[in-house]
Amino acid sequence: YMGTSLMAAVNLFSAGEQGARDRGRSSISFRAGKMTLTGTTVTADARKGTVQVAREADGVMHFRWIDRTTGRLEDDVMLFPDEAVFKRVPQCTTGRVFVLSFNSSSRRSFFWVQEPREERDDEICKTVNDL
Repeated sequence: YMGTSLMAAVNLFSAGEQGARDRGRSSISFRAGKMTLTGTTVTADARKGTVQVAREADGVMHFRWIDRTTGRLEDDVMLFPDEAVFKRVPQCTTGRVFVLSFNSSSRRSFFWVQEPREERDDEICKTVNDL
């Protein structure tokens, strides 16, 4: 999917930041598995997981992945203003794949949403980006 524009992208901590704070929302949690990128192909990790995005008391935003079976925190990424975007990968037609991509590097983390209701995907994406 390299070179193709990705949709539903909004900078984390951008214009939506104040609105998210005003509504009192400082976190979101949703079921999602991790994916591994090899070349231009992403492969799903079969484990059940949870993504938690939360602003801590000190104001730092954390994007975490937790294995739902073991309860083990596996990834904890600190996010700074305008550093990353969370967006759907429309090129994937066999699942509900999202990418957390970083503006200052080529680093990307892929996730497949495991929530039962696909119609919530856009809302999840928007909420993550508005925090």
